[in-house]
Amino acid sequence: MRSQFLDLRIFYHKLLSQLNITKQQKEKKQVMSRKILLVCISMWVYFICVYADSQEIDIAGSPFKSKMECNYVGLQKLKHDNDFRVNFHPSDWPNVFFKPESGGWDWSEYCWLVVKVFNPEKDVIRMNVRIDNEGANGREHCITGGFNLPPKREKSISFLLPNSSYPFSIPDEKERLEVYSKHPLWGMRRAPGNFVEMKGEKFDLSKIVGFQIFMAQPKNKTKLEFREIRLEKQFDLPDFPLPFVDVLGQYKHMDWKGKTYSEKEMVERAQKELQKIRKQCTIKKDFDIYGGWEKGPQLNATGWFRTEQIDGYWWLVTPEGHLFLSIGVDCVGLSDFTFITNREKWFEYLPDMNDPKFKSCFTKTGKAGHWFGHIVDEGWLYCPYKANIIRQFGETWEQPWSEQTTARLKKWGFNTIGAWSSVHLFADKKIPFIIILGPGNVPRIKNAPGYWGPIYDVFDPQFEEIANSNIHKGVEAYKNNPYCIGYFVDNELSWDGVWEGTIRNDLEQACKKEFVRMCQERYGTIEELNKQWRTSFRDWAEINEPEVETEAFKQDRDEYLTRFADKYFSVISQAVKRYAPHQLYMGCRFAGFPPEFVWKSAQKYADVVSINIYRKEVPKGHAMLKITEKPIIIGEFHFGALDRGMFHTGLVACKDQKDRAEKYVHYVNSVVTHPLFIGCHWFQWADQPITGRYFDGENYNIGLVDVTNNPYPELTNSAMKIHKKIYQIRWSEGQKRKSE
Repeated sequence: MRSQFLDLRIFYHKLLSQLNITKQQKEKKQVMSRKILLVCISMWVYFICVYADSQEIDIAGSPFKSKMECNYVGLQKLKHDNDFRVNFHPSDWPNVFFKPESGGWDWSEYCWLVVKVFNPEKDVIRMNVRIDNEGANGREHCITGGFNLPPKREKSISFLLPNSSYPFSIPDEKERLEVYSKHPLWGMRRAPGNFVEMKGEKFDLSKIVGFQIFMAQPKNKTKLEFREIRLEKQFDLPDFPLPFVDVLGQYKHMDWKGKTYSEKEMVERAQKELQKIRKQCTIKKDFDIYGGWEKGPQLNATGWFRTEQIDGYWWLVTPEGHLFLSIGVDCVGLSDFTFITNREKWFEYLPDMNDPKFKSCFTKTGKAGHWFGHIVDEGWLYCPYKANIIRQFGETWEQPWSEQTTARLKKWGFNTIGAWSSVHLFADKKIPFIIILGPGNVPRIKNAPGYWGPIYDVFDPQFEEIANSNIHKGVEAYKNNPYCIGYFVDNELSWDGVWEGTIRNDLEQACKKEFVRMCQERYGTIEELNKQWRTSFRDWAEINEPEVETEAFKQDRDEYLTRFADKYFSVISQAVKRYAPHQLYMGCRFAGFPPEFVWKSAQKYADVVSINIYRKEVPKGHAMLKITEKPIIIGEFHFGALDRGMFHTGLVACKDQKDRAEKYVHYVNSVVTHPLFIGCHWFQWADQPITGRYFDGENYNIGLVDVTNNPYPELTNSAMKIHKKIYQIRWSEGQKRKSE
């Protein structure tokens, strides 16, 4: 640190010497020198705060001492002994990193890392913790967990470690299920209380090299105050009374505004609303039968949805030739099931699964769990939302529920039924929709990393054949329906795993064989490839990632990745156009912005590029948007809060329902005012079960309605207001651009 101070002192004197000020300007020189000194002191203080040297700190309640490293954060000691404030600066991953004074830590006898923290900010803050082994890369050799801290509140967060005392580590599946029944906090992304289960791969609690508290890409400087960090050995789970789910699927041990307290109340509310709907006229002024803006320009009417760019702004155009922005909702249906096997004590009441009235609310599944990992055996599932709809409308619920839902969507200004919806229930409701398809059970790249699993091997001969067959079947019911805007094919593919999956495989994998074939075509001999790559492979079968990336290697890799993406999108695009020539191919719903090679390829073949953006707004300055020539639609976004009996906010947290509504308006406005975006689809129609979606444990407050089919009025009223303005807002933006 002394050398750093000396560097700043030298910098100060150099600046003074370069001023070249005369004696007559002595006073000005003194003023200027003082200003420069203040700047240098400020720079020094900032340097100390943001890039501070390691400091020693005791982890309270544990035998471990650690050093702290500050990476893009400022550190401030508070009055109490071990309290400290961390100022997280805007950057990718600002963090405070704790590491042993020497060697490593063995935490194999501990079950919890407990962090007591105060959030002094006005907004919900997402705090993350990562514990590392040697070689941690964010996915492997580490475990990670996060918690949404409410504003102006202190919380003691318990991060559950993968200890052998916890069933996560029990190898025998039946024994593990028996343990689950004794410790009922499995299968939920967030459980009642301040409990976080940490996730990761290839991690060993006995070989810890450090842990960090971090934020993910904060836009503004953010403060958190830490009161205590400790380790605990006792596995005791947070204590809460069972059952905790009431008859209607709500959290039993909390009251809130809008909670439903009886089946009678729920049924009467639904019947009253349905009667009101049937008395009202649903014809909307200023819009055509597809929801297109009749007050806008009359364009060419083709009888099908299409896209057009006007005054620099992309639009959808209805079959009647009117401008259209797709404001949609995903998962408009009754398909969110949750596990009940070995969880029966959680529920105050479950219908009899042999009762014909509720039989469709239950189904059996085999092994499930995605990476969430807990559900390892077959078991029974239950859909609480569907059970409530049957209570409201009876066994012939389909028609009244779809009638009510359509009326709600139109009243609130939503004009599209999005992915994973029960479209067949809306066949006569005259509302546009988009179908999501998959290419089928095509071969995948073995061992390629990916959140939802390895990506397809597009060079496998079966890929094109199976994809064509599956898409042919998938479009058959909709290809002649003008209300069908088009088709998403796939969702959140793991494009980041393409290269790793390819290069690490052998020549039995079709994509690796294709890459080697490309290299053979380019270089002729392995000796020439070794020369260009600076490698020493003995034959083509040995080709792997080189230690040093030469320009030749990077060119080969990038060309291969482009060919891979082109192969995928060209096959899918040709299949959609072959079997549904009048409708739009709407891309593969990227999970955020993908690598550039994929983004460019999608634009070559898709009519519309689709992407899921879970942020507070569209990132207008993103590099990918600067190289975009096709219209974009957002396939998923949402906001959630914890003030209405839910345990998890979802991917973008809010303070409360009012804040949730305000963030919705801001997001939609950011979409409407951006010239590339032609719509956005909210994920999803109803809240997920508080006990967790069966295959991955999601239990988010992300619905327009809750589990009792009761709307969130703050959100739906705000949505209705902004949706009434979207066409005028966008058209005005286009006219401004035209006149500039």
